[in-house]
Amino acid sequence: MAGNPFADATAASLLDAVAVRHGAREAIVFGDRRVTFTAFRECAERLARGLAALGIGRDHKVAIWLPNRPEWFFAQYACARLGAVVVALNPRYRAHELTYILRQSDATALLLTDHLGGIDYFETLHEVLPELPAAVPGELDAAKAPRLKHVIVDADDPYPGCHRFQDVLDAGAHAVPGGGGPPLGPDEVFTLLYTSGTTSFPKGAMITHRNCVPHGWNVGEVLRMTPDDRVLHALPAAGTWGGVNIPLVTWSHGACLVLMDVFDPLRALQLIERERCTVWNAVDAMVKATLEHPDLARYDRASLRTGGLGSTGGGGHGLFEAWIETIGVRHGYEPYGMTEVNAMALCHELDEPVELRKLPGVNP
Repeated sequence: MAGNPFADATAASLLDAVAVRHGAREAIVFGDRRVTFTAFRECAERLARGLAALGIGRDHKVAIWLPNRPEWFFAQYACARLGAVVVALNPRYRAHELTYILRQSDATALLLTDHLGGIDYFETLHEVLPELPAAVPGELDAAKAPRLKHVIVDADDPYPGCHRFQDVLDAGAHAVPGGGGPPLGPDEVFTLLYTSGTTSFPKGAMITHRNCVPHGWNVGEVLRMTPDDRVLHALPAAGTWGGVNIPLVTWSHGACLVLMDVFDPLRALQLIERERCTVWNAVDAMVKATLEHPDLARYDRASLRTGGLGSTGGGGHGLFEAWIETIGVRHGYEPYGMTEVNAMALCHELDEPVELRKLPGVNP
């Protein structure tokens, strides 16, 4: 394997480099939205300036409570530019989970959506922050999250006590770039990812840029990624696989993420055909639902080449083989990893026999 061009990079400097080399190429497709690498970098830069104008900066914790959408990644890379630490929140969190992580992480700012499907985020948020409706934006004084000052909502309508995401982004277009202080380095914390907490309360794993950025390029080399790859992506951005590893594997090679905010097997099949997706990373429940969909045979899946299948225990016998043979992910594999060391810490070479690309004990 050739020398890693991102061995000492931060996520922000990786995006800068890729935007120079592949600026006109699509970085993100989401519904009818198509975001080039140049536009991605510009949005991240503008948002970083807007957040800085609110007083958010180096080592501050910014919690992101959004489904998969471009704004999740704009915010993540804006924080990377500032040296702020992203606290990734599962979009399905309930009030007690949100309370614990906002408090335990010392979050200064929270970025959220208002609705996702039938979920009203503000109904949950007001359980945690009853002081919010009466607060001046930026001056929140919350008993359950004493460090939290800013709530930023990605919605068209204004909400009491909150900044609008678009207003923060617009403010960044006119803000003066910040300066001063030592340059950001790869050993600084990029994101705080909370583990499942099976032995106690969830614990925040501090993931540095050096922990994940060079790794993303290395995995992309193993997977033979090129700028022509298009990656169907429905895994939640709040996790290490969906929010850190897969995006870095993709973008380090100038390839495109095709985002889904909620997984639906029919919509996935439509996107694979429409976008000519070459990579699909999935968990067993997604694959099982796709295999069982009555319209599976109607959609062209010949573009699929590779992807990782993660097991959550719901797959059953023969699922990995069916993913490869029936759906057509020819060079599929089962990765091994964990939050602290990346979700794709280990995976087999793509040319190995199918039986060797499975993880022992994961699927029967």
